Amino acid sequence: MACPRRLHSGSERPIWTRKHQAGQRQLGPRAGIAYSLDSKTVIRTGAGIYYVHDFQNAQFDSVRNPPFSFRGNQNASASIPNVTWTNAINNGVPGYYYTNQYDQPTTRAYQYSFGIERRLSQSATLETDYVASADAYVERFVSYNTSQPGPGSAVANRPFPLFSGTFQDLNSSNHASYNSLQVKFSQRLSHGFTLLSSYTYGKSLDGNSSPRGAPGDTQTPPNPYNCLACERGLSTFDYKMRWTDSLLYNLPIGKGQQWLGNAGHATNAVVGGWQLGTIFTWEGGLPTNANCQNSAVQNNSNTCYPDATGIAPNSGPTAGSPTAFWNAAAFVDRLPGGAAYRYGNSGRDTLIGPGLVDWDFSVLKTVAITERQSLQLRGEMYNVANHPAFGMPVAVRGATFGVIGGPTISNSRQFQVALKYIF
Repeated sequence: MACPRRLHSGSERPIWTRKHQAGQRQLGPRAGIAYSLDSKTVIRTGAGIYYVHDFQNAQFDSVRNPPFSFRGNQNASASIPNVTWTNAINNGVPGYYYTNQYDQPTTRAYQYSFGIERRLSQSATLETDYVASADAYVERFVSYNTSQPGPGSAVANRPFPLFSGTFQDLNSSNHASYNSLQVKFSQRLSHGFTLLSSYTYGKSLDGNSSPRGAPGDTQTPPNPYNCLACERGLSTFDYKMRWTDSLLYNLPIGKGQQWLGNAGHATNAVVGGWQLGTIFTWEGGLPTNANCQNSAVQNNSNTCYPDATGIAPNSGPTAGSPTAFWNAAAFVDRLPGGAAYRYGNSGRDTLIGPGLVDWDFSVLKTVAITERQSLQLRGEMYNVANHPAFGMPVAVRGATFGVIGGPTISNSRQFQVALKYIF
């Protein structure tokens, strides 16, 4: 669906940023500049253009159309074979027809960054970067031959009612952007201590996060004829904030260390060679769409967004709880006083799901046997606080709206012990 891309500055130091689509790419023009402001401060900036190749072979979907291909369901008898070539298509033609936009341009990403790195000490640096990208001609599916909201038969109201299904057209009408502030503190190993702390505050926007429809996203726009721009919103993979810390500390105890530096072999085997480690991760929740409880208020085959009432979805006395993560009063299928059949006024990806807090911890003990041989005993604890990481709540209006009924997306607290012989 999506993966990070690298943008190299003039010093060829990789800066991680976001790219809308995965896939092969061709390199366009790139430029980078690095300037030493003084002996402790470096300024870097860079930009590049990247061309993205075919994504998930969507261009070849046209071979799935009749008469080249046919997919259907037949009820077979468990005792007597009754499915033959003569009745293989007695259920009619498929409900979807796959098309590709003629002469569509190649998807491209314009990536750029600006950063300042400052040395705080001989082993510590602080780096602040602005990292961004703007993606043009991004592919998405748009479902045509769908009826507009209105009374009567949705099939009969289609522009081309002769066809029983819609035309799922792959085109390059999608655009995406990403802007972020990234801060990184690095403490290289000094006095037995090393730390890497990274924080990102950013926003990713697009009109669709994957041609095939990312989890929780809308695969095709509800209003394909008049308002493709209405689908622009948060990317389905957008994290507003993310903070990660990784720390290792060699305890200064034992032979040659600050404390008990003259310890004998027996004492050092007990008190020496200890190392502590931890990884802490905190990130915001992913966005998703609210959906109508009764799609008859729109009366067509497209996605049905509800109407927003003006109440914040993440407000209320039970907000954030597994039983009612979102406020059910934030949406109704349709507000009174409008047309009987119409599109909803809520936008795409307006609901923010649960975030993630995870803390892992390790204790390591190394016992030297000879100069080249040692034993290493490791004790590792995952999700030390046993903090649950909930999955996405139900986003369809109704009695279960906002309820988290599925499993957690991370494991509960776990412990493991390992012994390693090093030679």
